[in-house]
Amino acid sequence: MRLAMGTTWICGFDRTNKEGSTSIAKRIALVHAVTAAMESISDAFGEFWPEAECSNILDDSLPGDLERSGGLTPAIFGRFDALGNYAADLGADGLLFTCSAFGDAIDAVARKARFPVLKPNNVGALIGVSHEDGLNVNDKKGGPRHGD
Repeated sequence: MRLAMGTTWICGFDRTNKEGSTSIAKRIALVHAVTAAMESISDAFGEFWPEAECSNILDDSLPGDLERSGGLTPAIFGRFDALGNYAADLGADGLLFTCSAFGDAIDAVARKARFPVLKPNNVGALIGVSHEDGLNVNDKKGGPRHGD
């Protein structure tokens, strides 16, 4: 994996505005299941998209609950739904889950959200991606964009 220096993309979110300027602030909700993820993702946004307003949401009981339950349960899906709703209440322009162990629950959030919802394995978390990959935060449906 490579860090794409100077890219207009970070973690799959397009940071350009309609005029093509990259000096645009977007609110990105970051959901973490472990505290260790918080510093590295913060560093990546600080380096590649310092204008982004990141809101960190931590639920560090998720990994233990997943392990104890043996998999995703309706209760865990409900918690992810609540996390997605919380991101929406924050006014998020995009949502990045920094732990990929909850893929189906993240997919359920993405189906309901009015903004792009990503998991780290979608975008190779913490790397900038090219205009051929990723999701456009300006596209509230959050659909994949290819060949811009």
